[in-house]
Amino acid sequence: MHDRKKMWAALNGGCTKRMVLPTAVNSRLGEIVTDPEEVKNATCEYLNDLYHRDQPPRMEKPWLNSPRMVTVRQRVELNPFRWPQEASLGDFRAIEAINAQLQVPMDGRNGV
Repeated sequence: MHDRKKMWAALNGGCTKRMVLPTAVNSRLGEIVTDPEEVKNATCEYLNDLYHRDQPPRMEKPWLNSPRMVTVRQRVELNPFRWPQEASLGDFRAIEAINAQLQVPMDGRNGV
């Protein structure tokens, strides 16, 4: 159980320094490999196969052709949303003013 916790921690970005790595594994061909480089390669192949994601299946999406979606699509094509948007000095000053208002200490039990 302790090894399982270490493995999950490592997979989630934790330290692998104290993990005990296998000294022998089965390769794809069914052979037992013991050379450290071959163990590393076989382990990488196994994990890549294990976490491989297939492309989602292509399917019909009839709701995209509904009258409402056609209207939305036409409206967006006429006025597309541009990102990133250019910001002016006035925009940054407005953001600064809003942040200054948010940092005012609050009174009362309910935070108001």
